[in-house]
Amino acid sequence: MMDFALSADEHAVVDAARQVGGVQIQNRGTVGGNIANGSPAGDALPVLAAADAVVVARSASAERRIPFGDYYTGYRASVLRADELIVAVEIPPVSGRQWFRKVGTRAAQAISKVVMAAVHSDSPRIALGSVGPVIVRAHRAERALAAGQGIDAAVAALAAEISPIDDMRSTAAYRRTVAQNLLRQFWTQRADPRR
Repeated sequence: MMDFALSADEHAVVDAARQVGGVQIQNRGTVGGNIANGSPAGDALPVLAAADAVVVARSASAERRIPFGDYYTGYRASVLRADELIVAVEIPPVSGRQWFRKVGTRAAQAISKVVMAAVHSDSPRIALGSVGPVIVRAHRAERALAAGQGIDAAVAALAAEISPIDDMRSTAAYRRTVAQNLLRQFWTQRADPRR
């Protein structure tokens, strides 16, 4: 697992950017490209989901703003039309402590086995990648935590919200376990600014 501590004023997107691919990809890749690619393993995508980002798409005749949660329609499929380009991503101010973890086989140029971004606030936000055909915003787990039901209830809710697969990088069982462990880690570390 790759891990960097966020400073109090740092956005989780900064942490995700540190862990995307190697130096060449970091210097040439774009957030828009990560979104357009649509891979559920995209490192920046859970951060955008947890931040309630908005994708700005433009055609020759019009511009529209698409809430990130409405952008993907399936595996590598989106609402982006053939005549549109992603021209911006709007990330609103995020209230609460942000948290990001990527689990992969090595520190650089590794596709995520599981990636999670979260925000601790009165209304927690949790988003995961590599645990379904699209980025998963864990609304049931968020509601369990916000209602004070405790971490066990939130972990059970998360297990019902994700649908990991077996592939050459990992097994579904491993991904499910890691996702649950990451949620526990986030909730345990949420109040400690050193973690």
